[in-house]
Amino acid sequence: MSELPVGPWQDLSADFCGPLPSGEYLLVITDEYSRYPIVEIVPSVSSNKVIPVIDKVLSEMGVPRTIKTDNGSPFNSDAFRKFVRYCGFNHRKMTPRWPRANSQAESFNKSVKTSYLEAKNWRKEMFRFLRQYRSTPHTSTGYTPFRLLFQREPRTRLPDIGTSKPETKIDEQIRQNDARAKAKMKSNFEQKHNIREEELQPGDKI
Repeated sequence: MSELPVGPWQDLSADFCGPLPSGEYLLVITDEYSRYPIVEIVPSVSSNKVIPVIDKVLSEMGVPRTIKTDNGSPFNSDAFRKFVRYCGFNHRKMTPRWPRANSQAESFNKSVKTSYLEAKNWRKEMFRFLRQYRSTPHTSTGYTPFRLLFQREPRTRLPDIGTSKPETKIDEQIRQNDARAKAKMKSNFEQKHNIREEELQPGDKI
């Protein structure tokens, strides 16, 4: 399990969801600290279509320290390497055919696919889903992605019931929550795949 970043918008994950019924794709960029997702509709996964969209997002939100992706064609292109150098962030590519390496993006995409992509007015459903997701406490951190990224809660149709926790303790609390959630996921994975620790000795076959 990866370590929680030092703060919001430092380490990002990027992945594609689709193709959609329209033939388009969703470019999903997730902040690994807050779990806040940004979703952009792109006509294809070619680098000349994807790079301007990422450039727009970074112009609005700022340049992160790292962007983590799979080994898809737009991220392996010479144009993307030039874009990385120009912006000044680190591009980290995950192990091929190992989706758990980019687990946050994969997990969010699974939620997206099961939530609205089959709906007739899927764009409207997507925006509703994003509003709900961003303003709902995340299971790993215990806080809403919106609050951890923007340091405030979003205004929603629900009444404010005054359940905010002290701001000074948020970072410490989410690190504890995140560590517990990752430990639980690790334990569940090991049980599912019958993984156990073994004491190795010289000469043992592995």
